[in-house]
Amino acid sequence: LCENIQKHLARYMTSVERRSEDSELPYATEEELEDADILEDAETFICDQLLQLTKIADMHEEAGRRQLLALLHEMLSSSEMPEDLIEPCIRAMEAAHSSEPEFIRRMSEVLNEFDDETTEENITEENQLRLVTIISFLLEHTSQAQNKNPVLAGFLDRITPAVTSKRALTREAAVSCL
Repeated sequence: LCENIQKHLARYMTSVERRSEDSELPYATEEELEDADILEDAETFICDQLLQLTKIADMHEEAGRRQLLALLHEMLSSSEMPEDLIEPCIRAMEAAHSSEPEFIRRMSEVLNEFDDETTEENITEENQLRLVTIISFLLEHTSQAQNKNPVLAGFLDRITPAVTSKRALTREAAVSCL
């Protein structure tokens, strides 16, 4: 399962890179750019479906579970992963954990790694929105109250700057998290 997810995610990334290169070339046709969009959509759909399979996968086999968790961790902490795969990744991450506190701790690690990748000096509106989107989906998939879990309460520090964002979509997402 992990190998297939990696394969299709790599195809998606290759398609994105090729499309950005093609769009800069003066001889790229509209048809070529449209084909690239279709390929990206198809690979995103395939990855989404593969991630949904993790809900029914056998998570008792520890080596496979660890490999899946490492892949999901890598995907979520990458700013290049498609937005459409954030929620399926979080659902898969939740399915791969035996307890909610363990899931929340792992997601905190993902967010810390994402923070390390995007320091305050180079954080973009897009990265800020991605961070808030991840936290939003995480909060939707947890049943613990923020005041009972200090890790969840710590997410507030990541949401607060987004509330004052210039981008309306980022502000709305941040306010919905609060």
